[in-house]
Amino acid sequence: MSRGTVVQFGAGAIGRGFLAPLWTTADYEVVFVDIDRRLIDRLNARGSYPLRLVAATGAVDNQVVGPVRAVEAGFSAAVAEALTHCAFACSAVGVHAFQGLAAALVPGLLGRMHQNREAPPLNVLCCENQQGAGQGLRNAVNDSLAGNKGLQDFVDTSVGFVDASVGRMVPPPTPELLAEDPLLILAEPYSELPIDGTAWIGPVPPVPGLLPKANFAGYVARKLFTHNGGHALLAYEGFQRGHPFLWQAAEDEELVSELTGCWQETGEALVRAWGFEPAEQRAYEADLLVRFRNRALGDTVARVGWDVARKVRPDDRLVGAALLCASQGIEPVHVCRAIAAAYAYDAPGDATAPEIQERLRSEGFRQAFSRFSRLPPDSPIARRAEREYATIVAARPS
Repeated sequence: MSRGTVVQFGAGAIGRGFLAPLWTTADYEVVFVDIDRRLIDRLNARGSYPLRLVAATGAVDNQVVGPVRAVEAGFSAAVAEALTHCAFACSAVGVHAFQGLAAALVPGLLGRMHQNREAPPLNVLCCENQQGAGQGLRNAVNDSLAGNKGLQDFVDTSVGFVDASVGRMVPPPTPELLAEDPLLILAEPYSELPIDGTAWIGPVPPVPGLLPKANFAGYVARKLFTHNGGHALLAYEGFQRGHPFLWQAAEDEELVSELTGCWQETGEALVRAWGFEPAEQRAYEADLLVRFRNRALGDTVARVGWDVARKVRPDDRLVGAALLCASQGIEPVHVCRAIAAAYAYDAPGDATAPEIQERLRSEGFRQAFSRFSRLPPDSPIARRAEREYATIVAARPS
């Protein structure tokens, strides 16, 4: 028997490859909200879709995820109806889409306030892999209320914006997968979703894998600096060594040595800053290395390294890790080498790598670093990263 519905904003790789399976496993029906009309029609025609979980061991688990249905994001009445009666909602659309997401939420909040007064508080899980995404969505919703005090009071008291940390790796479907079935999603079997337990209003539903954490900021930092940071190191340093696939970089012993050194620095910083048990941190790293070597996922260096400018920001996986290390009295030697590799990442098809390369040519490393990573050009991290960058450039074939 269904426990109700979950409104899932975003029917892409994470929405279908990770989140919806959690909700349907717990006996919820999933209502996707998306902008892709063809995808919506296909989901509605079937009421389910195939999911293939591939482990690093080679084990394959073919599943059918359902029941699901979908509505188009532009149909505000249908979205509002779904939000008015759902158990909770979840977003996996990217923080760049928060203004549009907020506009879609407001009619549903009005419906919940006026038509379904007996409903429990509405919690919106923000699965965006960015620090403070929940507060960012709350701010966007507040901006959309147009001075409606009654609705503002309702949002303040009865709507929770809950950060989550997505750890499952779900690469975009390849042409081969799409040819096999346009709804097929390939993912790894990792199924834990830590959430900010202090932000959820009311009891957290008993969904397998949904893990409310009181020390959620620590888990976000660990995911960002260990998982995402390790991913980025392998991508950018793997690119320098000519590896097209992530698993190739993760099996390159020289890169594994770099990764281990980076994790020693960031792991110790996380232990000091957030109180993780050292053995737990080491186990998390060891498990990640196995997962990074998952050949069946076919994850590419280009995908993992995509949009390098975002990944060298001071609040992101590399420079943020270096700042954390420095704050805990740890010299970020390997982390700065990864930062330098990111700046040396000159993939022509990347969203922002060409701009960084142009700035490096016209301004030099320190000024480019200050522009994109927003630290003083004479900071210790800038100086060390500059030395590592010069070493990378000097080692390139002439």
